[in-house]
Amino acid sequence: STHEAVLGSHISQLMPPEFSALLTSAIERVFSQGEVVSGDIQTGGAGQPARWYSCHISPVRLHGRTIAATIRATDITQRHDA
Repeated sequence: STHEAVLGSHISQLMPPEFSALLTSAIERVFSQGEVVSGDIQTGGAGQPARWYSCHISPVRLHGRTIAATIRATDITQRHDA
């Protein structure tokens, strides 16, 4: 299942290679500044259909320190193409 495929995976394995640097930079910003980073990205190409995702990366804090990050990506292709 998708759930099992995602658990334990490094984020770079789940995103297209062209977004690796952008994603890494956004995650570093969440950890260094403790702020939410969000934006829309487009995937596809190389014979794959284009898809749009709204992405939000949020800090998980413990005693005022960012100890982890959560990433939520919502497929907004239909809304974007409307």
